[in-house]
Amino acid sequence: MAASVPDPELSEASSGSLSESLFRGSIWALVGIIFGFIFVVLHEYFHDAGSLCLCYLYANVAAGALGALVYGSLRLTVIVASNALVVIIGYFLLMTPESSGPLIFVSLGIGTGVIIGAIYAIQVRNSRVFRAEAKIIAGALAGLLASPFALLPSLFLGPIPFPWLTAILCPATGLIYVSIAPRLIRDCCHFLRPSADGAVVGGGVGGTMGLLFWLMTGTIDGGLAPQYASFVAGVADHWPLAVIGASASAFVGGVLRSALGSEWYDL
Repeated sequence: MAASVPDPELSEASSGSLSESLFRGSIWALVGIIFGFIFVVLHEYFHDAGSLCLCYLYANVAAGALGALVYGSLRLTVIVASNALVVIIGYFLLMTPESSGPLIFVSLGIGTGVIIGAIYAIQVRNSRVFRAEAKIIAGALAGLLASPFALLPSLFLGPIPFPWLTAILCPATGLIYVSIAPRLIRDCCHFLRPSADGAVVGGGVGGTMGLLFWLMTGTIDGGLAPQYASFVAGVADHWPLAVIGASASAFVGGVLRSALGSEWYDL
């Protein structure tokens, strides 16, 4: 019996499909890393809301909105993040604040981001930053609609471990977001002027970088005021596993979307 000869075109197509699936899964995993960290920070912040369900709800809605804000313009996000860190680190080195709260770092980040974002939106005419407000609305709504996936199990099981919590909420929020965002972008992208959209994205990214820097220095140095110590400790204890859960499940979600032939998200 003659041996069958593999079809080169079929093999090439299969290899390309696998590469695309892995690439899309990697992008979703990166989103999962950001989502997992933001969710833990917001969960710790809203932890005193008095209700576990409300805590999950607030954290997921805010994480969805902030995640969409970050992706309102990826190029602007990178520019603001790098410049805001330079300003924040410069202040930290020159002023050497002791037991400082997050307000000064977040304020520096927001101020830097607002200025850079507004200038960027005016100068770069082909940027899609003018759609930022619609994406933020879509992200918040996606977080709201995905929250029952955690709220309902928590009613019967109590607190859900962070790896499972973010593994459920991250892909659910992402899948809902890519489903509703095109409609909202079409209907809600004219609320703000482009310069205001740029300022909103820049301020959000800069403020997030300020908070991240404060958390990192607080974890390393430990020289925190007592009212902030428990918050930083809670974030430090939970974010690694939360990020692993979110990124792993998001990777699977991205691969499955590619395998099912879903179009790339390009808004």
